[in-house]
Amino acid sequence: MKQFSFLLIALLPSLAMEAQVSGWNVRVEEKTISGWDGAQSFSIGEANGEWLVAGGRVDGLHQRHPFSAFLASEANHSIHVVNPSTLQYWSMPVDSLQVEVREQFLSTNMQAVQLDSILYLMGGYGYSTTMSNHTTYGRITAVHVAELIDAIQAGNGLAAREAISTQVDARFAWTGGVARELDGTVYLAGGHYFHGLYNPMGPNHGPGFSQTYHDGYSHFELGLVGDSIAVSNYVAVSSPALMHRRDYNVAHRINPATGDHTLTAFTGVFQPTANLPWHDMVDVDDNGLALRTGASQLLNQYHSAHFGLYDSANAEMVTVFLGGIGEYLVQSDGTLIQDPNVPFTKHVSAMVETVNGTSEYYLGDLPDYLGAGAEFLPAHAGFQQGVLHESALPSAPNSSVLIGYMLGGIRSTAPNIFFSNGNNLSTSNAKLYEVWLDASGVGLPTEVLERRWAQFDSEGRLRLGGNLDARTDLWVYDATGRIIYEGRAVAFGRGYALVDSMQWMSGSYIVRFESGESVRAVK
Repeated sequence: MKQFSFLLIALLPSLAMEAQVSGWNVRVEEKTISGWDGAQSFSIGEANGEWLVAGGRVDGLHQRHPFSAFLASEANHSIHVVNPSTLQYWSMPVDSLQVEVREQFLSTNMQAVQLDSILYLMGGYGYSTTMSNHTTYGRITAVHVAELIDAIQAGNGLAAREAISTQVDARFAWTGGVARELDGTVYLAGGHYFHGLYNPMGPNHGPGFSQTYHDGYSHFELGLVGDSIAVSNYVAVSSPALMHRRDYNVAHRINPATGDHTLTAFTGVFQPTANLPWHDMVDVDDNGLALRTGASQLLNQYHSAHFGLYDSANAEMVTVFLGGIGEYLVQSDGTLIQDPNVPFTKHVSAMVETVNGTSEYYLGDLPDYLGAGAEFLPAHAGFQQGVLHESALPSAPNSSVLIGYMLGGIRSTAPNIFFSNGNNLSTSNAKLYEVWLDASGVGLPTEVLERRWAQFDSEGRLRLGGNLDARTDLWVYDATGRIIYEGRAVAFGRGYALVDSMQWMSGSYIVRFESGESVRAVK
């Protein structure tokens, strides 16, 4: 089996981290873009090696008080153009755009997908001056990326407006979901509709709000007919058991067992039974949804910069996550602890999938709390449908190759700042990070996270696995959050344990262990 290696090196040698994937080290180098003040949770398009950045916010983590959360003054009031090769920068005020798209361009966490030269923007949450309230926009907008970039660089507001088409469509009133293209079809998965002021105490406190999770996904085709956006073959699929999640990562994936190109929805938030991230992941393709049995992601669970690497010679699919926010932390001695506050993390991790299953690896730490709400932008021809093919990389010893960049996101001063009072505890990150691969021969690291899993067998019994014994306390919840079993496993087989032999109805169940880890089983 081929050796795997990643090595992330900051600007200072003392801020180094090691990991191993596919015979390569990863080196991240910080760059400064003059004039760029940063943004997070934005949407991005590309044309001719330059990026178009729209939406998102220019502050850091949102405040917990309704009167100071998601302030309109801290929305991203400009459309930005960045040339990563020359580090040049241009911008244009959002006020230069037509009124009907201005508010959407001031929103955060839009769903975005680029098809050829057109960037489609869907939904987004922000303050609406026309409604005098915060809301999620039921709108889809098409941007001719190259034309808008040219208009911004020329300072031509009329040309900028002519590069944009928009229309109202309530089917896209989501925020915090993810849109991805697969074989000509767009998949819009997860997210939620949020109307009103954010309040961590709930919808019935203070000014109140309304919230509805997408609880599923839709798939459709997009195109332009003149200035109109054509949405065709639209199908909405409800799956609250698997897709009650938002603010998460959806990555392109090559199935090691079949070679098929699919999508994977990783973890995200929130579980209906606890104010915590999910730990499972769901594969998505034209056949529907499939829970990845026996796999858990405990690190880097919120939306963060990430990229995929596929080694066809060894049938290994690796997805690397750079920083962000996560429920579990790896200590200096290698032990794993849970932080129910779900802090910012410096961790870099990888989900490694083979024909034998999926494992999670802790790779090391970034030099700061970075990556949440950031984007990875590929810069290598070896990327095909969002996955970098290892076979396209140079084979010569000591080779180095630039594969992409990490842009924007949140920079936090500490892991847990949500309940702290003070200014500038976090900001949007104004730095650009080049991501390089360097040839290496380092061996595979030890897997530090032992999987727990749950699944129903052919006889309808609920089986559990992964470091369990007769003293392990556990709780089983149904899809409504009701506890239907509390106790311990009652029988043990080779590599698994059985929950009490009760009659399980068809549906989705969450098994929570005393450690705080939870897994899901669907009957």
